[in-house]
Amino acid sequence: MTLGSTSTPPGAGVLALVLCLGVAACAPPRFEQYVDAHRWSDAAQLFSADTTLLRNDRAVYEAANLFGTPGLSTFDATRARDLYRRLLANFPTSRYRQDAFERLALLEAVMRGRGEATSQQQALEARIAQLTASTRQLRAALDSANALADSARRATAKLEADLHERDDQLRALRLELQQLKAIDLKPRSGRPPI
Repeated sequence: MTLGSTSTPPGAGVLALVLCLGVAACAPPRFEQYVDAHRWSDAAQLFSADTTLLRNDRAVYEAANLFGTPGLSTFDATRARDLYRRLLANFPTSRYRQDAFERLALLEAVMRGRGEATSQQQALEARIAQLTASTRQLRAALDSANALADSARRATAKLEADLHERDDQLRALRLELQQLKAIDLKPRSGRPPI
């Protein structure tokens, strides 16, 4: 080898390639990097796009946690349940098995509770709608009854006024009749009684 020469020793290229592959193999996969960095949305998108992650028990477990944690933007209880079940079925000796089993039980209990709450909410909303319709009908009936009552009060007042007028006319006619009788019973002067 001469000075100024830039030749590389034989096998150096192969060694560099092996070193690069070794470093790449030691680097954690991108999915794990996203999970470790709490980049939940990125991890969820990558997991959904990369089906090879379904063959890795840690990736399936982390994805199930990612989708099964309330409060995260990636929360999807159904998807988490399916992933926990996949982990338990496909990786029976996984070190994540017990935790996945417990989380699955908790998640299913939460989903049942939500289902029951949804059913109760729907039943309450239906009952509220029924009571609201019933209240409207009762108010309409009350308004109608009040209108009829007002009409009846007006008719009664008119009838009472007519009755008072007739009573006044009857008194006046009786008085006139008494006066006429009194006139008839008085002797008339100049004529002899019969």
